[in-house]
Amino acid sequence: MNISGYGEICDQDGEIIFISFLIFIPACIIFLIRNLMKLSKNKKSKNRKTALLIFFSFIILSFGGLNKLIFLTWFGKLNYQARSITNDMVFINLYNTGKFYSEGYFSSCYEEITGTYRISADTLRLEYEKESDFISKNYILDGRLLINFDEKIDVLSIKIDD
Repeated sequence: MNISGYGEICDQDGEIIFISFLIFIPACIIFLIRNLMKLSKNKKSKNRKTALLIFFSFIILSFGGLNKLIFLTWFGKLNYQARSITNDMVFINLYNTGKFYSEGYFSSCYEEITGTYRISADTLRLEYEKESDFISKNYILDGRLLINFDEKIDVLSIKIDD
């Protein structure tokens, strides 16, 4: 779930995620306790120290660190962010590599879209495979507003991140 561009996560998926956490968290606790007990008995256990180091690295990365690392390496530096005027949970991040990341949430589903973009004159063209309920593929730049061509989706306000 921390990997960007996953697609849609709906409230109904919560059951599967909850079941996986019921298995994953006890397994992690057992792994940690067992390795700490074995490590306290054997002072020269290099493999156990390595396993604990990897374990703690994965725990740190799973709490948002992996997502930030992916955005830095794959997407690059954030140039612009455009937020919906009517729904603050919908936004598009435009990166210096020509890639974009979009996110939105409606009644019961959370949607992520990734792709590429091109800016020419006063138009913004997004290229992505999946149809979206939140963003359009073509926008006109009018001052600090992005107005879509097909008028099915609301206007986005641009914020420049420093």
